[in-house]
Amino acid sequence: MLALYLPASAYCCGIACSTGIVVPCLLNGALIGRLFGLVVTDMAGGPPQDSASYWVDPGAFALLGAAGFFAGVSRLTVALTVIVTEISGDTAFILPVMVSVIVGKWVADWTGVHPIYHALMEKKALPYLGSHPHTEAPLQCFVAGQVMTKTVSVVGLKMPVPELARLLLEKKHHAFPATVPGPSGKGQQGQFIGLVLREHLVGLLKMPDMWTDTSAVMQGFPRPDPKRDADMVPPPGLNLSDDDVQSYKRLFHFYDADGSGAIDRDELKQVLEKIGEKPTDERVDALIAEVDDSGDGEIDFGEFCQVMVSSSGKGGGFASVVSSLSADALSEQELLAFDNPEALNNAGFESYLRNLCEAPSNSKYSVDLKPYVDLSAFSVSETMRFDHAYNLFRAMGLRHMVVVDTLNCVAGIITRHNLLEKNLH
Repeated sequence: MLALYLPASAYCCGIACSTGIVVPCLLNGALIGRLFGLVVTDMAGGPPQDSASYWVDPGAFALLGAAGFFAGVSRLTVALTVIVTEISGDTAFILPVMVSVIVGKWVADWTGVHPIYHALMEKKALPYLGSHPHTEAPLQCFVAGQVMTKTVSVVGLKMPVPELARLLLEKKHHAFPATVPGPSGKGQQGQFIGLVLREHLVGLLKMPDMWTDTSAVMQGFPRPDPKRDADMVPPPGLNLSDDDVQSYKRLFHFYDADGSGAIDRDELKQVLEKIGEKPTDERVDALIAEVDDSGDGEIDFGEFCQVMVSSSGKGGGFASVVSSLSADALSEQELLAFDNPEALNNAGFESYLRNLCEAPSNSKYSVDLKPYVDLSAFSVSETMRFDHAYNLFRAMGLRHMVVVDTLNCVAGIITRHNLLEKNLH
């Protein structure tokens, strides 16, 4: 039975089914222990009649074998002793069970093989870090700078939109060190100030209203003054509340870049390019014609409001553009980007990033990252002892730890990949 059950249980332990390992381990250990007990009984010439030697029994060795085998597989000690004692119901076997468990654990540790759960995580390439890396190298003789990844992609506090989109396309990192310019001639990567997460960058690129126009032409456009803003009233009969009117005005100002009180062809084209489209003149003219009741080639605030409240499908093409940048859509996009970033890291989003990189009009836009930088991110000196850096990384449950030089300039970064046992050897 042992010759059949031991390899079968070992095979089933590695398949993608919840077959369990507790009962197979106890059974395999009990079979080995009972086999050993039968050998001892034969050597003793049969079961002894002396009450002081009642332990020379195949059943007792089966119990000790089950405890020792499971201890070697799982490295459990105290809990396993209690469990086996409760199963047997005989407190007289506490000491033999304890000895069997300790010997089983010591022998398994001496072989250098991981516990079963640790080994399965390693098999599935899960980045699990043990309390001590299983390496014979004296870790105290190494420093963080010898383990870190030296090629690091960093971001500044203000990034051009095409450059940021290109960075997310080329690099799949979960976080990026944020830096400011370092001392002259020193620290090519800049001085470290914090970390910014990838999902935050994704969310910012998906919300064009949070971009800043850095071109001199756009900065020179007159913004809507209070008088002009007061003249912007919705058409009678729409029954809009004051909150709706103010919300529509804020969205209308996003399109009306020059503050003229109307959206012309150039302004609509710029908005379409910001959301990733490559509009032709025919496409822009068609969108305006859907909404322009006055026929002046522009969209005024009254026509804009009619599109926002229309339930008859009027201005369907332009309405779809407006809905993609409405306040509700932006809020939903922010939640999607910040709380469920994996939904945006797909082929569609990569196509969106390529459009941001290729659209010439996006070169004048930048994103301010200061509000999104984690200024409390952990960093260590490149001369820090590696064993201390390892313990800090594991104890704090970090995913990234930036390594800096004496001038606090980014020298590298340590992730779980750097600390895995296979990468430390």
